[in-house]
Amino acid sequence: MDKIEIVLEKAIDSDADSIFDMQVKSFVPLLEKYKDCDTSPANETINRVIARIWRKNAIVISAKKWVTPYLV
Repeated sequence: MDKIEIVLEKAIDSDADSIFDMQVKSFVPLLEKYKDCDTSPANETINRVIARIWRKNAIVISAKKWVTPYLV
């Protein structure tokens, strides 16, 4: 059975660009389908992503490390 180890860490400012890019790529298809321009994460700005990273008690997680799958 293959296993993948993923290490999750609290996001920091330098993660904002990659989080923003993943967020837009993930939600654009839904934005185009439902036209929910007011609530879609695809319409958020990078400044909003940074604000979420800095918000007290916010949980913004970034996958920092991917380990090659191995057999057990």
